[in-house]
Order: sequence, then C-alpha cells, then structure tokens
Amino acid sequence: MVRLKQIPRDDVDAIRPYQREEIKSTEKPPTIEAFVKAGVLREDNDKTPSSSPLPKDKDTTQSEQNDLDAQVGPMNTRGEGGGEKKKNFLSPFFFFFKVRKKKKMIKKIRLSWTRGAVVEVYSRGKKRWMRGMVGRVFVDDEGEWLEIRYGTNLVKEIPRYSTDIRPLRPRFKNDYIFTV
Repeated sequence: MVRLKQIPRDDVDAIRPYQREEIKSTEKPPTIEAFVKAGVLREDNDKTPSSSPLPKDKDTTQSEQNDLDAQVGPMNTRGEGGGEKKKNFLSPFFFFFKVRKKKKMIKKIRLSWTRGAVVEVYSRGKKRWMRGMVGRVFVDDEGEWLEIRYGTNLVKEIPRYSTDIRPLRPRFKNDYIFTV
C-alpha cells in the first residue's frame, strides 16, 4: 500500500517547487529594437507589422510532431491559461444537426416497418436485445401497434414508437440499415 505524503497548506514550495525559480528569473522582455532586427516591425517605429512575409514552417513528420506534442504537453486544458477561453461555437451546432439527422432517419425506418420486417426487440425476461420479425401491424384506440415474434415462441405487442423496439443493427457498427 502506498502512503501519500501530507503537505501543510501554507507550504507553497512543497506544492509547487518550481514556481519560485520561475519568478526569480531575471530575463528581460524583448524590446522594440529586437523586433526591428528580426524584421517583424518597421524601423519608423509605427509598430505595424512589416510587409515581408513570415518564414514558412518546415514540414514535420508524424514522429517529430508526436515529440513536439510530448514536449509541449496538453494544450487548452481546463483551469490552465490566462483569461480568455476560446470556445468552438460550431461544434454544438454540428452535434445538434447530427443527432437531428439520425433521429429523422430512425423515424423513417420505424415508419417503413411492415409485415415481415426484421427488427430488434428488448426481452425483459432475458434482459438483452433479440432479433425479431414483425408479424402484423394493427391500429386501436391507443395508436399503431406491432406484433413482434422473437426467440423460439415469444410474441410481443409493442407500440411503433416504443423504446423496446429498434432497427436492426449490423454487428460492430453504429449505423442503421433499412429492412423491408
């Protein structure tokens, strides 16, 4: 069993031993002259970028890129960085439209089920999804129902939009297929 060392709350050096060394560094920030020498700023001190293009980055191989990633460490992690956080505002919309498209496709599949269609039905007794076949479709006061035959001699009457019935899924994929 590993025993963790207890550190007093006021002992900052024990928690972050490298923080004090970083603060003590006497490195001066770059001056405007350094930027002029590098060719980033013009010499007339108007602090606008020069018209010369920046040098192109060299092409890196996959292994070099992995080495760079390992040296830099994780980027944009929660709790790091100063002030502004950049958010990707498009990703929730793409996710929303992807889910919406999937729901529309499932609805089309559910509407296409007729007699003889192969589906998957959840068996509460066996506690797993089983392959079944639509025996008949009928409508009563409560809505549209499907009679599903599954297993050896099991029959289940389920509403068309019940969560206990789903389209047949190919093995090891998350895509649905039409069965008619």
